[in-house]
Amino acid sequence: MLKLEFDSADAAKPVLMEQLKRPGGPYPKATLLYGRVLLAEGNRSGVDHLRQAALDDPSLLNEAAQRGYHYLLEKEGEDSANLWWSSVVPEEATA
Repeated sequence: MLKLEFDSADAAKPVLMEQLKRPGGPYPKATLLYGRVLLAEGNRSGVDHLRQAALDDPSLLNEAAQRGYHYLLEKEGEDSANLWWSSVVPEEATA
């Protein structure tokens, strides 16, 4: 997390990849941060990492859902963003 915050996404990416490979996971915060790095690179697979982080740690749901939704809204439009949102955010959280 410090690499991402104080260095750059390029510096943080290999550290996050290594963390995610370690036994004993899942590592939801690292998954979330890796998803953010991928999205910053324009890599859509980052939204999959955001979804997984939210599933593994519900306390990350708000950040993951908002980042993924806004990325897809900008890149693919409202329909895609809404479809992804509904796959991540439980119905009771939107009621």
